[in-house]
Amino acid sequence: MEGVVCLIKISADRIVPALCLKEVNGSYSFAQIRRASNEDIVNIQPAKNEKVKDKKRKKEENQMTNNKKQEVDSIYIGQPAGLKSTSVVMLRKIFLINNNAIIKQIAEVPIEDYQKCLQTFRKIKRINELHQQLHRIKKKIQLAQYNNEKYGDLEKLKDQILKEIGYSNQPLFEKEKKPYKNFREVPNKGRIKVYYGGR
Repeated sequence: MEGVVCLIKISADRIVPALCLKEVNGSYSFAQIRRASNEDIVNIQPAKNEKVKDKKRKKEENQMTNNKKQEVDSIYIGQPAGLKSTSVVMLRKIFLINNNAIIKQIAEVPIEDYQKCLQTFRKIKRINELHQQLHRIKKKIQLAQYNNEKYGDLEKLKDQILKEIGYSNQPLFEKEKKPYKNFREVPNKGRIKVYYGGR
């Protein structure tokens, strides 16, 4: 069943085409399919063509790679036999359904495209899990700040998650680099100097 495009019933009055990504104990994960727009088709073509050296073409290629980075959640699968038009799998529109909701099989996607969809689906799922973990850690840090407790370990964990998601570790403003030589907590070790003002 995995890698097969089916018509599935997602509500009482709505039937959509979707690609089966995973099957676990009689329940299926399906990603909805839509008709490919001109932009989707254009974004795929430069990968097949040879690189052209003129500057204008390079700019266009850079823009297309930027678009690809932004639109990681949809994958172009072409027009497998059984589909009416070229199609795109939307990996953010996932439906968990039982066998009863599957109406009929309409096409089979090539293995390479299915593998691409599955890898992207796993990445999206992992990033979502990391975001949820990050929110929990931020709440714990905030609670530790209110209770005046140490939270250095939580900050390290937060930095690791941010790095894995893809955010840079640089502070947003230059001002943030200056206080306490970028320590997470106020330094409390060593000698404390007390300066008295002149009278």
